Amino acid sequence: MKRADRIILLILLFVCHSLSGQDACIFSLEQCLAVGDALYATQVRQSNARINECRNRMFRIRTLPMVKLDLTLPNLVNSISPVTLNDGSEMFINRFYMSSSVSMSLSQLLPFTGGTVFITSGMTRLDNFAPQRTKSFNLNFFNLSYSQSVFYFNSHKWDKRILEKENAVYEVSDIQGQEAFNQRIVELFFNLYSIQKEIQLNRMMIERTERFVRQIRALYENGRASEISVRNAEIELADLRNTTAYMQEDLVQAQLCGLLHLDRKIIASFDTASFEKMKLNYDVDMVVSRALRYSSGLERDLEMLRERRDLQELKASRFPVISLSVGGGVNSQAEEIRELTGLQSNSLSALVSINIPILSWNENKLKANLAEESARIRSIEYSQKYSELEISYRGELNNLEYVLSSLINDKHTLELLYMKYDQLLVNYEHGRVDYLELADTRNQINKLEIERIRKIKSFYMTVYNFRRYALYDIMCNEDLT
Repeated sequence: MKRADRIILLILLFVCHSLSGQDACIFSLEQCLAVGDALYATQVRQSNARINECRNRMFRIRTLPMVKLDLTLPNLVNSISPVTLNDGSEMFINRFYMSSSVSMSLSQLLPFTGGTVFITSGMTRLDNFAPQRTKSFNLNFFNLSYSQSVFYFNSHKWDKRILEKENAVYEVSDIQGQEAFNQRIVELFFNLYSIQKEIQLNRMMIERTERFVRQIRALYENGRASEISVRNAEIELADLRNTTAYMQEDLVQAQLCGLLHLDRKIIASFDTASFEKMKLNYDVDMVVSRALRYSSGLERDLEMLRERRDLQELKASRFPVISLSVGGGVNSQAEEIRELTGLQSNSLSALVSINIPILSWNENKLKANLAEESARIRSIEYSQKYSELEISYRGELNNLEYVLSSLINDKHTLELLYMKYDQLLVNYEHGRVDYLELADTRNQINKLEIERIRKIKSFYMTVYNFRRYALYDIMCNEDLT
């Protein structure tokens, strides 16, 4: 979001808070969405950003040097154990000794090979109490070693590719979460707008019917109307007053105000005339392609990458594993600590280990085959889901043009119905039409008004579906990424 947009949102929130003492305030759909954007940005997106940053830092830490300090203070042993004598024979001797040690090690992962470099340094003190009392020291000035598995897959490189794909998925999920929140606002806004429109129509009909009841009663008193006509008019008025829309409004008000953190009622305002003039101009193939990619394609790519990583590990475990470890350093030993620096000697170590699976009953091979078949089944299921989603998305987009055209037709029909209702009132006053025809026309008007709002709501829900799944605004032809 641009800085200017954020300033506008802050101003809007300040105005909303300033007006909190009023009973109600007029809100358009755009204003409700602006408040929702500001709330989501401060409450959710900031937390998502911190979570993502922690994930990336945890991965980067793996490539940083690790320093560890080990202390053993003390290790006291009193036991009978076998000891090798100078002539090569062994005998059991009662040994009573204590050892203390301190060491520091530094390890560094090499990402391009997957091997690890170790640098260690430490000192050990050994105190013998029996069979005779002695003490000695051992100092390891430093030891440098390198450990590497040969012909084995580099797990760090795979994990890095997975992390990059996860970041792309989480970035898309963050935007989709925002749009899902906006979609909920759209749903509640039009629910409230529909109920308030129904109440508005009901009030308008009550005013007309009250005026008509007064007229029909005057005619009845002058002998120009029957008692049945008066009773039918009164029934019509009672029926209009017997509405549950007010209770429904309170429920939806509470839901929308709670979602937007507002403490007063909202009067939903929507410019139907401007909406009916809207022209859509988007590339259906492009929008469907984006929806397929961002709604399921990216997550499928991540899933396939994880499957390939696991399969590589399973396949590698079927073959001999060769590990190489080489190192060297300088160490010394003495009976007094001050003599350690004068008695130095070089140390060298080299180790090649080979781990060959001889009889494992093809367990790892079976695991690899199982993983391959499971991945194949998921690929088939994804292909079926992909086709179904493509058909569904195209159907939703094709329905948008129908909604816009049908709203224009509904508007013309409403104008005719209002003209008909006014004429029926006049004719009913003179006894030329039946009460049922008047009530039926009134019901047609209310039903069509609510149906128009339902179509507008359906249109916006579809628009925000594609804002969520395709990260694209088809009303403004705007990329949301």
